[in-house]
Amino acid sequence: MYIIYLSDKIFKCFIILISSERKAAMKVAGIIAEYNPFHNGHAHLVETVRKNGATHVVAVMSGNFVQRGEPALLDRSVRTQAALMNGVDLVLQLPAVYAASGAQSFARAAVEILDGTGFVDELVFGSECGDTKKLTSAVCALESQELKPLLDDELKKGISFATARENALRNIDSESADIIKSPNNILGVEYISALRRIDSKIVPVAFPRIGAEHDSDEFSGTIASASYIREKIGDDWESFVPENTVKLYKNAPVADIGSRYMAETCRSIAFDDPERSSVWYSSKQYRVNLYGDHGQMRIRDLHVFKETYPDPYEDTVCPGNEAVYETLPLVDGN
Repeated sequence: MYIIYLSDKIFKCFIILISSERKAAMKVAGIIAEYNPFHNGHAHLVETVRKNGATHVVAVMSGNFVQRGEPALLDRSVRTQAALMNGVDLVLQLPAVYAASGAQSFARAAVEILDGTGFVDELVFGSECGDTKKLTSAVCALESQELKPLLDDELKKGISFATARENALRNIDSESADIIKSPNNILGVEYISALRRIDSKIVPVAFPRIGAEHDSDEFSGTIASASYIREKIGDDWESFVPENTVKLYKNAPVADIGSRYMAETCRSIAFDDPERSSVWYSSKQYRVNLYGDHGQMRIRDLHVFKETYPDPYEDTVCPGNEAVYETLPLVDGN
């Protein structure tokens, strides 16, 4: 389920966008982000996109959980309001299971949401190189048949998928290998790859990332990374976010992490017998089933997710309207 947020004043614009009355003069830009929190760097990208001709901006945003399954600093409603106050017209929520996934799954799901709207023209993003052609060249190199056996050899060494891919790529295209060393370049590559995979009409457009690097503990002027701002909350942080969001952030309620966590990561199964219960918990690393039976609790199923385990749809198209994912069962009980 995708949750939509939009302000009242642009509701009419949204109706036009999804109807057959859409005017040719409209140019809709899509952005994929966490906005954890929405800061000056994000505002700069939105401003740049509009200066380059976008009439509307649509954002796909992580919900209450972000990368590595961490809870967001602020509730999704607060972060959404900050985006709508600073040039974003429509916010679509990326489901938690994808928001907490690796770069490939994160990018694919977000791209498919934007493509599914039917009205997004461009996917804009900031990256370290800021060069769409170079990022596309890296995608082509990663998709080459020459890479696969090299990647297989690297994965046999027991290293992470990201490191294995970089090592393998360096054997055939050193410039592209250098590109995928940087986090925002990696996301840019995955966005372009996802667009190509589904044959989307959305055009990727990269802009140079300004100011501090991703996850940097330094800042440049009034631009700082989101991680730096999160660390400074309660200290000196106001200059790094749009002025109109300062009061919003300060007045934001304390997040109920426990309720968020249970709501977005757990699923219970009902039984006719009130003495029996079953709860599935999912994380980035594993999926576990806790089974209660007349006062006794045990782990009934434990499945592990591994980056090196191939996705069944890596090289083939899903034949129906239901996708099946596979896990590695450590415990598979009754």
